[in-house]
Amino acid sequence: MKDESIEVIRSGNSREKAFITIAVGKNYLNDWNNICRRNWSLYCKKYNIDIILIKQPISSNDEKNHRTIHWDKLLIKRIPVCNEYEFVAWIDADIIINYKNAPDLFNSFDHSKIGAVSLMHDFPFDLKCAKKGLHI
Repeated sequence: MKDESIEVIRSGNSREKAFITIAVGKNYLNDWNNICRRNWSLYCKKYNIDIILIKQPISSNDEKNHRTIHWDKLLIKRIPVCNEYEFVAWIDADIIINYKNAPDLFNSFDHSKIGAVSLMHDFPFDLKCAKKGLHI
C-alpha cells in the first residue's frame, strides 16, 4: 500500500487506541468525509482515539480476485501504523457515532478477549450450537 492511501487522524499524543476503517473509491470516501468524519472526529477527540482511514484495498491483486473488499478488514495487521497501537477497533465506514452520548468503546469490553457487535437478535450464540447450525 502507498502512504497516500492511508490517512491517520490524530486525536492526541497517545498511540494507545485507534479506530480503523476503509473507504475505497470516490463515492465512499466522499460519503465518509461528508457524513461521518465530523462525528467520528468529535467522538475520538473526546476519548483520545486516533482514526486510521484506509483509502485503497489492502488485498494484493491476486487476493482481490478471490474476495470482496469487505474481507480486507481481516488484513489490517499488514498496515504498519496499526501495529503502533495497543488497541485497534474496526468500525465500518457507514457507522455514525453519537459522540455526545456514546461511551468510550475501549472501556466497555474485556481487553483480554476479541469483541464484536452484531445486529443479529440472538448474537452472541453458543459456538457449539453454531457448529451444529443451531441457535440458542
